[in-house]
Amino acid sequence: MKKNNYTPSIDDIFISTVSRNTIEAANKFSKKHKRNVVLIASLNQISTYEKSYLYNSFDELNKKKISFNNKNLFIGRDHFGINSIKNFKILNKNKFLTKNIKIDLLNNLDFIHFDMANDINYMKSFNKIIPLILKLNKKIIIEIGLDLDGSRTSNSTFIKLKDLQLKYSANIKFITFQTGTKLFNNSNKGKVDYKNIRNNLLANDIKIYFKEHNSDFKNKNHFIKLKKYNFTFNIGPEFAYYENKHFMNKIKKIVKKENLNKFYSYVLSKKLWKKWCLTKLSNNDKLLSSLHYFYNDTYYLDLKEQLDEKIEFDKEVINQDIKLLENKFIF
Repeated sequence: MKKNNYTPSIDDIFISTVSRNTIEAANKFSKKHKRNVVLIASLNQISTYEKSYLYNSFDELNKKKISFNNKNLFIGRDHFGINSIKNFKILNKNKFLTKNIKIDLLNNLDFIHFDMANDINYMKSFNKIIPLILKLNKKIIIEIGLDLDGSRTSNSTFIKLKDLQLKYSANIKFITFQTGTKLFNNSNKGKVDYKNIRNNLLANDIKIYFKEHNSDFKNKNHFIKLKKYNFTFNIGPEFAYYENKHFMNKIKKIVKKENLNKFYSYVLSKKLWKKWCLTKLSNNDKLLSSLHYFYNDTYYLDLKEQLDEKIEFDKEVINQDIKLLENKFIF
């Protein structure tokens, strides 16, 4: 299929590649409703890092996208920057980022989110890598952000991002605007001050798209309100949570308790739930927040093989994801 360059619109949805089923659902939803969907992959999900839990190369996502033959489906890199790999056991993080972005761009990357949070030398980092990116793809669409997830974008931060956007206006079409939403304990804890967001954006009068990075577990009214101010939305962990929940609800009916307990212990012992949950939260909630990191592990694959003999699990999850998207974004 001929390369179709990504042109942003207010109706676009950005979906994190949390699982293979989510990717399939995103494609089906996009085709059904003729909506632009950008599949955004974190370096934890897809990269050359040996512990990336979905694919170990971006070309696998590109091949999957090509197979869909969907002109409204695009692929992007989410949270690209030092902040996103702070826990990776890599000596030269800049070298790692450069290597990966080259691979991404050679595999038809359409979109990059520059996550410059916690990078005190963010302008040096940005100015060093942007020439390489534009040399390989001068039509790449870029999003820039300076705030950590869960924070609120201040006016001073917004002005810095606005100035950077004006310098690269042909490519930077999105500014990450943190509204205060925060994913934690399998819910969205942040309270959104819609009036303050409106006043902030109207005062700056900038013609660009804004992107909320924590749109999971929010309802349709939230999206209707923010869309009036040129917001688009990221969603991802919510899909993983419900897929994990569906899996556990089904598997505990067919697996011996002792085997299930071993699986619980294995997942919890890795402590990947710490990113999403408090220690005092129940073990079940901890597992539901982090099970997707283990989809390629033998423990999980053995259980899923048993489940697939009983039900069409993947089909059920894909339909579940499509319904979730429709409940949020079809209005």
